[in-house]
Amino acid sequence: MEGTDSVHDQEFGCIESGLTLRDMTHDVATLGGFLVRKGDGEPGAQTLWLGLQRLDDIVAMWQAISGLPAATQTPVSSKGDSGQ
Repeated sequence: MEGTDSVHDQEFGCIESGLTLRDMTHDVATLGGFLVRKGDGEPGAQTLWLGLQRLDDIVAMWQAISGLPAATQTPVSSKGDSGQ
């Protein structure tokens, strides 16, 4: 695998590895309403929390549509404390 631009995952195929933690944090924060504008700074805890809730909803819907078994962990959004 050395010298490749991607990581191979047997279950899901090829996954891009060129993303940084900052890129992924911004992607999750975007789901929570972060606009990624030049002067905005980094996303806060509430924006990240809301983004994780939306990501959890997206994963649950994808699992329902594709017929995959549901995750055994409690979803983030089921706690009922969205901070609002």
